[in-house]
Amino acid sequence: MFAVELSGLRRADPLPAAPSLAVARLVAEDEIEAALESLAAAPAASPEALWRIDLLARAGRLDEAADHLRSSLAGLPEDHPFHARLSQRLMRDPDNFLLAAKRALGPALYDIFLDPGRNEILWRPARNPSSPRRPRRPPARATRARRTGSPPPPPQRPAAARARLATRRSRRPVGARP
Repeated sequence: MFAVELSGLRRADPLPAAPSLAVARLVAEDEIEAALESLAAAPAASPEALWRIDLLARAGRLDEAADHLRSSLAGLPEDHPFHARLSQRLMRDPDNFLLAAKRALGPALYDIFLDPGRNEILWRPARNPSSPRRPRRPPARATRARRTGSPPPPPQRPAAARARLATRRSRRPVGARP
């Protein structure tokens, strides 16, 4: 392919420069200290504050990150969006952010991880006591064994597995134990 010709397209106006885009660009370019300077005035319990805490932890400044996390969580109601953002960040991947959160929250960190509301997928729904119980059908082999009164036959291996097993047995040195 030597060329691509596009028709019917026009250039759009550039997006307004948002401060979060500038910070995201600095983080992507691994300019952590410059991103921390631009987030220095981030209000507490905002997404930018969580970014700042994350970047402090990423830079290895765990005590400072724990202090900022404590100050962001101080006095927040339980239903504040910052709690949801924090738990999502903690669940994403274990790294220095988790270490900073352990220093800031202590044993309360496990309440975030072990919250039964988040594990509702693992809970089985309760059976309705008024619904009729369906009988469970036994497997076909067990049914045949009950009819004939003999034990079920052993499961058969596929032909390829039987051939491999036969070649292994034929390669054993003389006098070797099976």
